[in-house]
Amino acid sequence: PKTTLTKKFKFEKILRPEDSNAELHAQAISGEVQSAVVAGESITVLAFGARGTGKTLTMRSPDGLVMRVAEDIFAAVPKGGQSLVSVSCLLSAVTPPAQSNLTGRQVTHEVLLDGLLPQGETGEVYRGGLTVREHPRKGFFVEGLQDIEVKDLAECREYLEVGIRNCQLEEARCGTKGEGTPLRVHCLFTIRIRHRTPEGEETVTEVQLVDLAGWIRDKPAPKGKVSDKSESGIVGEDMVVKAFQRIIGQLEQKASHIPYRDSKMTRILKPALGGSATLVPIIHVALDNYDETEAMLALATKMQALKNVIAPSTINYTNEIRALREQARPLAQQLGRDPDVRSADLQIGAVASDDLLQLRELLVSAEQLEKDSMSWQEIQTSSRDFKRDGGRSAAENRVDRQPKKEPRFREISDEEFKRAGSNDSKGHKGEQRTPDFKLKLRSRQQDDNSQVSSNRPPTLQDDNSQTGGRRPAASDIGMKTTESQGQAAGVKDIDSISAKLAMLQEAKAEKDMDSISSKLAELQMRKGSSSRLRSMSKA
Repeated sequence: PKTTLTKKFKFEKILRPEDSNAELHAQAISGEVQSAVVAGESITVLAFGARGTGKTLTMRSPDGLVMRVAEDIFAAVPKGGQSLVSVSCLLSAVTPPAQSNLTGRQVTHEVLLDGLLPQGETGEVYRGGLTVREHPRKGFFVEGLQDIEVKDLAECREYLEVGIRNCQLEEARCGTKGEGTPLRVHCLFTIRIRHRTPEGEETVTEVQLVDLAGWIRDKPAPKGKVSDKSESGIVGEDMVVKAFQRIIGQLEQKASHIPYRDSKMTRILKPALGGSATLVPIIHVALDNYDETEAMLALATKMQALKNVIAPSTINYTNEIRALREQARPLAQQLGRDPDVRSADLQIGAVASDDLLQLRELLVSAEQLEKDSMSWQEIQTSSRDFKRDGGRSAAENRVDRQPKKEPRFREISDEEFKRAGSNDSKGHKGEQRTPDFKLKLRSRQQDDNSQVSSNRPPTLQDDNSQTGGRRPAASDIGMKTTESQGQAAGVKDIDSISAKLAMLQEAKAEKDMDSISSKLAELQMRKGSSSRLRSMSKA
């Protein structure tokens, strides 16, 4: 350290490096997860720290928190009524920095990938990733992400292992400098517990397990040209980590605007970052690096100051829809509409009454709740389709990756080259193209040029005898042009125009040559006269 001053930080629990994952799980995680599941509240367990401090070992190892938390969830699933447990895995890949032509700065992009689908090959590039949408009641969600129903703990662990394996494969591509390779990969495992009581109340509990990639303190790039092999040439700004740090700082200062939209991952983590979910951060520090340790401890102190308003997500769709329909029915009768009218049947003009606008809002809310109430059946249907073929159809129709493209041009063999030349000798009308279409195009151009030269009228140099040996005049050029048009009556218009241009160019060339020869003769005469005058003066 650069100073001898000591700084003290106070935390709820501090674990030593030799403590195991079982001790961490028993002391800080297990009780929090089970109590949240029983109460129907959402909870997020987040591992964050510098690179090489053991975050992946804590979260994704065989005895890590991801596998241990799954056991806690199934032990705390509410009894009575109906329950549905589903698993999803999301990967946030940060692309290597690219030079911006507008600002001149290096810009990175965040691409969301489905962790339950096979990871891409080295040659595959990202298509743009999954899209984050915002629901009016549920908040941010990822559109198109696979959410698979699991019946028991064994099946849940099976899909979690698939997600962990795909995370490792995607991380293995980092720094390979190939096309479509990521710079860093963040992992998010989500286990949702949907519980429906006999009275129709439905509660959705989300347990999020987040493994953020390692944090690196920014270092100024060296001056001068940077080689591709240096570390500064491949290390770019991690927009997810930067957005996470900004949000924590703004929440601590109680700012009016919180930049959740600075990254896609922070939008999904909004309930845990100042929202309605419980946040359990696990900060990893590096004892061999004073700067990184100080930065992580300061961030952990800020996170301790956050205060979330915990609230369960419970709704009774039947009662809510009935209440909205009862409010909309008198308005529809007052406006002369059908009591069971739909929002699509209402035509809102430039000038509409307040009653009509209120009726439309009530109908839209009721129809949205009817659509949300079908999510239980939709998850069961999509899970059956996914399990039927092992996710092959979902992988074929995925939207987060672009399949590897075949090369646009291929190298042809000598036999194909000879075959293409033999096909050209037969004529190009009505025949099929050969694989080497550039060779075909070149042969057709040669045939067209030969046809133009054969149909072109005689040049002015060959026909000077008709003008008495003198140079052709403008009238002769017009006469020859007219004669050439008559002689080439069967030639296409493009051939006649080419012939005219050729004649005019030759005439212009002869005119230029005559002017150049006359200038040379004049210069020679001047030179001869000057030499005679010089000799006379000497005499």
